[in-house]
Amino acid sequence: MILAVSLTTLLGMQSAATQTAIKTRNKQEAMLAARTILSGIEYAGSTVRNTTAQGTASEIALRFLSKEAVAPIVAKEQKIPLRAKLVIEYWPMQDLRKDALQKVTLTMSWSDQPTDSMTFYYFITAREPEQ
Repeated sequence: MILAVSLTTLLGMQSAATQTAIKTRNKQEAMLAARTILSGIEYAGSTVRNTTAQGTASEIALRFLSKEAVAPIVAKEQKIPLRAKLVIEYWPMQDLRKDALQKVTLTMSWSDQPTDSMTFYYFITAREPEQ
């Protein structure tokens, strides 16, 4: 009886540890994909305009990066269904021109559960024209 209770407890703990490891891996993969997308937006710089887009992480990344740069995200999507929602909008600031600052909101999710998503915020400042 003691052995049965002990084994049941150990199996339950092992299951919980496995679930935690999977959730942590999914968060890490979503974070890496988000970093790739945000670096593409940063690289595009002042050419980025107000937009809203939704789809797989690789579809969003392809808006800003080459297929070669997006290949790691595509490989991750074979294991995890990474979805992304991107909103880029002008962010008004007092004493700045209307288009001086843009707010980027990127939400990454890997399931339909509300707890299985992460939102990233990034700001882009417009570059002053060189004279």
